[in-house]
Amino acid sequence: MDLEELGETDTDDFQDQIDSDSSLQAQKPAKPTKRRRRKTTIYVCLTNCKYAVLPEVCKSLGWRVVSEESNWDLYWSDRSVAPERLMRFNAFQRCNHFPGMYEISRKDNLSKNLNRMRRQYPEEFDFYPPSFTLPGDSIDFKSYYAKRKTKTVFISKPVAGCQGKGIFLFKSIDDIEVTEPQVVQRYINRPHLIGGLKYDLRIYLLVASVSPLRLFIYKKGMARFATQEYVEPTGRNLGETYMHLTNYSLNKKNDQFSYNTDMEHDDEGSKRSLESVWRVLRAEGVDVDEVWDKIKDIFVKTVVAIQPSLAHTHRTCLPNDKAGNACFEILGMDILLDSKYNPWLIEVNHSPSFNIDSPLDHELKFGVIHDSCVLLNMDPADKAKMRARQRADQNARLYRKSSAGKEQKERPALGTTTMEWEDEHMGDFERIFPCSAAKMAQYSSFSQDKALYGETTASKIRRTEIKRKMESVKEKAETERLAREGKPPRAAASADGHPRPKKKAPPKAASSSVKLSGQERFESLYSARPRAPKPVPRLAATGPNGGAFPSVFVAGESIEAHSERSRIADRLIRDRLITASGVREAIHKMLADPVPQMMANRPVVRAEPRHTFIQHQTVSGVYPQFTGSRDRPLGQNMYVGLGPVIRPLGPR
Repeated sequence: MDLEELGETDTDDFQDQIDSDSSLQAQKPAKPTKRRRRKTTIYVCLTNCKYAVLPEVCKSLGWRVVSEESNWDLYWSDRSVAPERLMRFNAFQRCNHFPGMYEISRKDNLSKNLNRMRRQYPEEFDFYPPSFTLPGDSIDFKSYYAKRKTKTVFISKPVAGCQGKGIFLFKSIDDIEVTEPQVVQRYINRPHLIGGLKYDLRIYLLVASVSPLRLFIYKKGMARFATQEYVEPTGRNLGETYMHLTNYSLNKKNDQFSYNTDMEHDDEGSKRSLESVWRVLRAEGVDVDEVWDKIKDIFVKTVVAIQPSLAHTHRTCLPNDKAGNACFEILGMDILLDSKYNPWLIEVNHSPSFNIDSPLDHELKFGVIHDSCVLLNMDPADKAKMRARQRADQNARLYRKSSAGKEQKERPALGTTTMEWEDEHMGDFERIFPCSAAKMAQYSSFSQDKALYGETTASKIRRTEIKRKMESVKEKAETERLAREGKPPRAAASADGHPRPKKKAPPKAASSSVKLSGQERFESLYSARPRAPKPVPRLAATGPNGGAFPSVFVAGESIEAHSERSRIADRLIRDRLITASGVREAIHKMLADPVPQMMANRPVVRAEPRHTFIQHQTVSGVYPQFTGSRDRPLGQNMYVGLGPVIRPLGPR
């Protein structure tokens, strides 16, 4: 056998062996590939939570409590969360506080926002006692105090206090310092009593989302009773804390305070169930459903008053939260019923106490937290979904594809899915917003009134003027069209389509010596009638021999009266802004003092074209050398910036 035959035989045998091994491997079953185990639980961070009921709720839901360093899904805190911290959250993480909720949780902000709404809608926002935030509202408070025929009792509260600390009653304005920060409120001296005791209602409100707004009220609640029999306030009993205040943290220090130890008797003790109060009201012939509807209306109006601000802050801190469910909040709303069964909003707590001292506490607070967590529909797969969405957004940006249209299509479906889940897992909650179409239209008018948010007199006038200009342009175009068609012009119509009535000439001033305020002068410029332009006087020009030059006069285009008024008004506004900001004074002071005092001892850096060195020298020592050199090229004159002053350094 030659070498060629040997090589061919060995090669064939080797190929046959490879084929046989391949067939054997094909016959063997393939090993299953190990898949990553998907996360099936929710991780909760309770580092800043002190209440023992939270771990109990997490255990009942199958959630795990982890540290702050872990990759948690829900962050629960007893305090508000700073916006800077929220900005660092991942897209799948949630928090139990909204940024900006202090607009109603602080007593001064609550008074400011509800008073603002009451000025626009006095009948709709009459559920909050007349309140004044001092010292800003000191003039209004003194005026209100002087108009009261009988001596009204007021209650003073710290602007950011809690648990009844720093609260006291007074009758005379001399008993308080109007220059100290505080909220002064008219005291409701005729509350509804049960067993001769004053009480208030603690009802929980779940804010599931602010954009869009979704509110849920918890059907169960708590009545907190004072521990001393109530008597209408007089000069002698204004200091009786246990009579006038119903705060649990204060009354538990009284010997008359009693705990409820049996849920079968929920109408006993200093803490009672909301249902026990409803039973008393029904026995007195009160329509409890009507009272409950009023309370729900109060809650919605209170949140709607700040909804635009909440939504703006939420979008700013969490721009990637497309569904609007990254935050939620359980608010403790305090309601007081007067002797006529009218509910009054007392205050809003953004971190209500979840401490448990009785079986009633446990049933109520465990239930509201548990039902809130279920209603939020937290899915362990949210993390994977968010990451997939982020990758899709990155690819869309890479290939310059806009995902705005896709998001617009997905948003209604997402909202429908959320509503369906909430309807099936409501628990003891009741949805109060969104609500019926009639109520929605009413609430929407409150939240969309732009005049309530930063509107000034100038902006109102400017908007009216712009609207009038647009109408005049339309009327002019319509008149020209009718003239081209040979039709008579129509009567000018207003914005509502009806003929516009002729404007009467403004009455002439009785005397020219009447002085107007700055605001009146400003408004008079806008409300003045259009005047014909004054004729421009011609100057007599003479030639060198006394003869007159040929008169050549070109008249400029006439300026419309409303344009001139608009220009003058803008100049007045700009002048006021510049004067108020202090820019004019600062410029005059800077020009008068060539060496600013604040920079007189600042070291100056001097640089040369070829070599650089630092000379520590005061500005006052360098300024005499600011003479420059005409012989040196322009490029060799180095410049140094001293704040707003830039001057060249001369030769050494």
